[in-house]
Amino acid sequence: MKNRIFKFVGLIVLFVLPMTIMAQNRGQGRPDFQERMKQQREELKKTLDLKKDQAEKFDKIYNDFDKKRQEMMESMRSGGGDREGMREKMTKMNTERDEAVKKILDKEQVKKYEAYLKKQEEDRAARANQRRDGGGR
Repeated sequence: MKNRIFKFVGLIVLFVLPMTIMAQNRGQGRPDFQERMKQQREELKKTLDLKKDQAEKFDKIYNDFDKKRQEMMESMRSGGGDREGMREKMTKMNTERDEAVKKILDKEQVKKYEAYLKKQEEDRAARANQRRDGGGR
């Protein structure tokens, strides 16, 4: 009888412990959204070779954009908006942010920024196609 109980407990531990460990480790090693955006922004500042005053203005523009985006997301989560309307507002906000950034850049930096934006759009489209075709997450 004791032998059966030990086997039963052993089986439970064998199946439950790995699931618990996997649940605790989920997402580790992969930065969250905010951290990825911060890393991406720092990489972009290096790519654009921003001077100190440009970097400060760049950060202000992006921080203001992040606050507006966060407010919009909170509004959406609380049921205060439709997806299509939000998409239109987000597109407008992105355009305004990009135009503000371009105003603080020189001609060569604007070319690099536009190339960056184009690559971002291509990457987004590729991910959307991959999801639509059954790949991705």
